[in-house]
Amino acid sequence: MESFGQYLKLKRIERGFRRQSDLSDECWLDQGHLSKIESSQSVPNNDTIFILCRALDVGYLEMIIMAHPENKLTYEEEQYILNIEETDQKLESLLIQIYYRIIIERDRQLQIIFLEFLTKELDASQAEAARRRIEDYITDIDKHPIAKDEFKNELSQKNSKRESTRLFHLLVRKGYFEFRRGFLGKLQDVLSRNEETNVATHYDLGKELGEVYVDDILMTRKERIIAAELIRSLRRNESDG
Repeated sequence: MESFGQYLKLKRIERGFRRQSDLSDECWLDQGHLSKIESSQSVPNNDTIFILCRALDVGYLEMIIMAHPENKLTYEEEQYILNIEETDQKLESLLIQIYYRIIIERDRQLQIIFLEFLTKELDASQAEAARRRIEDYITDIDKHPIAKDEFKNELSQKNSKRESTRLFHLLVRKGYFEFRRGFLGKLQDVLSRNEETNVATHYDLGKELGEVYVDDILMTRKERIIAAELIRSLRRNESDG
C-alpha cells in the first residue's frame, strides 16, 4: 500500500514542485518537516494537511484519509471537513482576487484597505511584510514592459496564488476554523464597502464634470469616468516615481 509520504511526493511533483524547497517556499511549511513527512518519519496534523491541500489543490478528505487510513470517519465528521473546505476555498478565491487586482490592476485604494485590514486582524509586521512582497511582485512584472499580456497575467496569477497560500498558512496558525470563517466574513464586508465607495466616487464624478467635449463630440458619462481614472493612474505613477 502506498504510504502517505509517497503520496505527498507524487502530488508535489504532479503540481510542478520539483523540489521540497519549492513547495516549502510556496506555503511556508518548514522544508525539514516536509522531508520527514515524505520519508514517513512524521504524520502531519490536520492544520498542516489543510495548508498542503491549498498549495497542491487537493481535496481535504482525500488527503486526511491518506494520512490516517486507520481512522474511519463518520458521516458527520466528513460533512464537517467538507464545510471547512468550502469556507477555505471561498477564502482562497477571494484572496487570489484581491492580490490579482492589487498586483496586475494596480488598485492602490484596495491595497491600502487590505493592508490596514491585515494590520488589524493579524499584526503590523505581517502587513508590512505583505506590502513589501506586493511591491516586489509589481517591480518584477515591470521589468518586462514589452512582455505579452499573457505572460504578465500568468506571472500575476502565480504570485497571487502564492500569496494567498502563504496568508492562509498564517490564518491556520493564528486560530481554528472559526477564526478563518470570521476572517472571511470581515474581509467580504471590507471589500463591499470599498466597492460602494468606488461606485459613489464614480457617480459624483459623472455629475460634477458636467458636459465635456472632445473633438466637438460630447463625452458620455462612462467616458468621463474612464478619463478621470486615467488621470488618477497617471498621478499615482508620478508620485511613485
